[in-house]
Amino acid sequence: MDMISGGRFGMIALLDKKLLILTPPKCGSTSLHTYLCQHVDSVFIIGPQLDGRIDKHTGRIPFDFRNYKRYLVVRNPYTRFISLYKHHLLFNQYKSVDEFIKTYHKNPFNQNISDVYKIQFNYWKLENLSQCLKDAGISYKVPLLNESEERSEGLTLEQKIKISQWAKPDCESFNYDFFEK
Repeated sequence: MDMISGGRFGMIALLDKKLLILTPPKCGSTSLHTYLCQHVDSVFIIGPQLDGRIDKHTGRIPFDFRNYKRYLVVRNPYTRFISLYKHHLLFNQYKSVDEFIKTYHKNPFNQNISDVYKIQFNYWKLENLSQCLKDAGISYKVPLLNESEERSEGLTLEQKIKISQWAKPDCESFNYDFFEK
């Protein structure tokens, strides 16, 4: 198995296209897994987690898929941060966004995408996913199931600046403007 530099990605292998779609946490993995695995000739790949469980985000590419063309799905780091925060709120892990900002970088689930992908990947932006799939010969429009409704979430400028420090590597790697609306 190939290991992806400590990162955890969901993976879908599109068998007829010999294409592997890697989805980091909070980058459309639920939407892609739910939709593509029902509508195209694909395999949903699960694998080992940091705690030893088997689940949908893994860092290991099975041997049979090592020669597939790989696409990494990325997301605007700001909306990804909001989605990560909302995800952690579901489990009452934080009392406030300030508490989350102080500690989120310690959780491997919250890693910057650019920090863990050391292998060069082609990438697709979640915001343009339907067009990316179409360009790859997949004519389905994937509905985004957990899409954030509001961008700002009432964050202060100070909070946004702290988050932007975490987001900088992904903004630079994937051509995002952090404060873009």
